[in-house]
Amino acid sequence: MQETNGWERFVSRLGLNYKVIVTGSSSRLLSGELGTYLTGRHIDLTLFPFSFRAYSKLGSLVGIRDVHTVRDYVSYPEEAYLLFQVRRFSFKPRAQLNSPQKVYPVDVGLAKTLSMKAHPEKGSIIELAVYLELMRRMSYSFIPGEIFYWMDEKGEVDFILKLNGKLLPIQVTYQLDGNTDREVGNIVRVAKLLRVRRGLVITWEDENEVTEGGVKIDVVPLWKFLTVFNLS
Repeated sequence: MQETNGWERFVSRLGLNYKVIVTGSSSRLLSGELGTYLTGRHIDLTLFPFSFRAYSKLGSLVGIRDVHTVRDYVSYPEEAYLLFQVRRFSFKPRAQLNSPQKVYPVDVGLAKTLSMKAHPEKGSIIELAVYLELMRRMSYSFIPGEIFYWMDEKGEVDFILKLNGKLLPIQVTYQLDGNTDREVGNIVRVAKLLRVRRGLVITWEDENEVTEGGVKIDVVPLWKFLTVFNLS
């Protein structure tokens, strides 16, 4: 609309008998350049992208009752490479599809910017850094792989990496002080369920090697994982 010369006069005439809604994609419409013909006769409204609540309401208005259809709309930021979705690991495809997905933004800096907290938890930032590094390695090495998360009634493991058909449970935590038994014990439990004998715990600076119940757990600091640690 803003590219049409004299549009303000046309809208002003229509406004004598009708309520008129004018839309445009230029910031000029918000900059006070609307012209004297509409001065005092218009109300500015800035439209933002749909919220999740708006998507859900839209779905009900147009008869969309399938949650998967609404989920398709939410997936658009993923198609634009603004975020990634991680599915829950399950040996049952139906359970995997029906489970909630975890969402990770495409950049650590973006995560800090969008966070509702003044100081995002360090553990969450490390978790995102690990996820992005896993995605990079799969992409740059052209090795087929997938990333899942594990959750059951006994606990959660941040990532289940499926690489060349092999599974590797990965837990991310800022530090192990006082949490060693819980973090290591949980990943050993999941490794046994996956029938693998190796797991990985990534921390800020802790480094160790633990063998428990026939499962070898490498505890590595983040800097090492990002630089020289070999996943194979």
